[in-house]
Amino acid sequence: MIVATATLLAMSACSVGPPGPVQCIARWNHPANRAPQQMIAESGHSAAYVAGWLTKAGDHCSATFFARPGGPWVMFVLWLDAPEPRALFARDIAGSRYGRGELDAEMPIPPNTEVEEDGTLSEP
Repeated sequence: MIVATATLLAMSACSVGPPGPVQCIARWNHPANRAPQQMIAESGHSAAYVAGWLTKAGDHCSATFFARPGGPWVMFVLWLDAPEPRALFARDIAGSRYGRGELDAEMPIPPNTEVEEDGTLSEP
């Protein structure tokens, strides 16, 4: 587990720009994220939109989980460039109607991965 965490941290340190969905899915599927994975497994969310993005504070990964447009959603975020290295996604925000004002979106963002029974994400 220590080697896997060190590898994930090294991946963010060596990146040029924000990570892509594949890297963020790999980070979500890391065993350190068992608690958030379990939360999603129990929630009934079946799809997710996973992306990497950049802010002034550094690179982030986010995973927005939902079952269908117009239904409840929840987002988890991992701050890759935090002052103290992190591997664990944290619940960020949630809403009751995905696609209706979700982050000011008129239309829901289509999923780019599916949620497995154990809360991990399938590879795109």
